[in-house]
Amino acid sequence: MSEEVRMWEILGGESLKEISRTRLGLESRIEDWLARDISILSDDLLVVGRQIQTVFGGIIDLLCLDWQGDVTIVELKRDKTPRQITAQTLDYASWVKDLSNDNITGIANTYLEEKGPLEEAFVQRFGIELPEALNEHHNMLIVASQVDSSSERIIRYLSDTYGVGINVATFGYFRNDNGQEFLARVFLIEPERVEMNIGTQSPSKRSPPLTDVQARVRAIVEDLIREHPRFGLDKRRKNSQKFGVTDWDTPALLSAEDWPGSRRILRFVFHNKARSLDLQLALGPGPDETRQRILAMARANSDIFMIQRHPPNGTTFTLAFFSIEGNTRSLIRKSVKKRFAGTGTSFLTMTCLG
Repeated sequence: MSEEVRMWEILGGESLKEISRTRLGLESRIEDWLARDISILSDDLLVVGRQIQTVFGGIIDLLCLDWQGDVTIVELKRDKTPRQITAQTLDYASWVKDLSNDNITGIANTYLEEKGPLEEAFVQRFGIELPEALNEHHNMLIVASQVDSSSERIIRYLSDTYGVGINVATFGYFRNDNGQEFLARVFLIEPERVEMNIGTQSPSKRSPPLTDVQARVRAIVEDLIREHPRFGLDKRRKNSQKFGVTDWDTPALLSAEDWPGSRRILRFVFHNKARSLDLQLALGPGPDETRQRILAMARANSDIFMIQRHPPNGTTFTLAFFSIEGNTRSLIRKSVKKRFAGTGTSFLTMTCLG
């Protein structure tokens, strides 16, 4: 059963007086509080939508993103939480799971208005850039005054058995004799337990957490990029770091279209895998004339470059690739210098900057 919350006021430093728990009142009141300060629920959320209508005719109270770009549905119900609210929240999740990057960005920019756009609001909230892929996973959070035993059993079953990202936050509303108001919060399942269940029970689309070696490699790579005078960090994700050569930042090469991060049409990508560190020189979408010039130069120097399209019918090309099987700083530095600080980068520098 969910925990009962009681509260006492300390009088004169010695005596205690219990503060009465009262009815929370209108559901919209706590919704307003959460919309203004979602940290009441979590420090890892940004509200990007409110009263969002689904194609099934339902209305989601609050839609949020976390720092990884995953969606959280926040559904509020006053007083006891009947079994129907759990089913309703699951129904909303069946709609949310198919939202694309463009869908979420559109919802967010409409809601954020002057606080947006989403990219700026995300950086301001979390201190990092908006991930390339949004909504790789979604979570559900029901907010209520109480949770009934039937809903509690269903939610624990979904989380513990199948790793469904669902939880309940119950709020207790208290008011003392002087009219001062207090709000207390209790989760049905500890959030850390929910995260653990998601990681161990659900077939998540997200890549597994970094190993100790990968975390060390990531730190080494980012240090190398930051300390090299010709490199500029472009975009970072958990398992990859993208960076460009600042000498290449000319109008012709700052022409990428529909490629998250900077507008660099050419950039390097470190893929931080469990057993290797792969370095790729990628050619992204952009003006066809510029892309064809670069591809022609790469074809004419097949001893330096290789060309591979990603995906097979896509618009991104790999022009160079190598893998480092190891994780020491000296090995990574030596490999980067050998493969990309020599002939390859010199060739591109001389021929692409005009």
